[in-house]
Amino acid sequence: MKKRNRQEAIGKLDLKGIVPDVVFDRFSAEGWGRASSHLPSEMALAIHVNRQELITILCTPAKLNYLVLGFLYAEGIISGIGDVASMRVCEEESLADVILSNPEYELPTQRTLTPGCGGGATFKTQGKRIDSDLVATPKEVLSLMKQFQKQMVLYR
Repeated sequence: MKKRNRQEAIGKLDLKGIVPDVVFDRFSAEGWGRASSHLPSEMALAIHVNRQELITILCTPAKLNYLVLGFLYAEGIISGIGDVASMRVCEEESLADVILSNPEYELPTQRTLTPGCGGGATFKTQGKRIDSDLVATPKEVLSLMKQFQKQMVLYR
């Protein structure tokens, strides 16, 4: 995406979570030069489930409710929105409180660090087997990944 198109795309975004016009030194084929760009901001968000701290994650402070629900779903802690009795996300307190429909749910305790940028964490949970007739070729998966990357405005 050319710089102008990127700037236009950023202009159309909800600017929450974006630090505009950060000036920095950039090295290119022409040598060192000054540049400026919009960059994602970052915050630490503590996620509590049933009044117990589960994890603190670093994230862009936008659409935090979706992030929390997606994280809980990806980790197998919830299987759908019906598993959530209530949720409160407070950016000012850097806190997300989730109460599950099952008050007896025991949070996973075994954590595995993943080899991501800075290291991620995942919990050992009992995932459900998904029976599906879906078949995707490597070419289709790569094509979808490229489409996804083209839509990422901030993380390039």
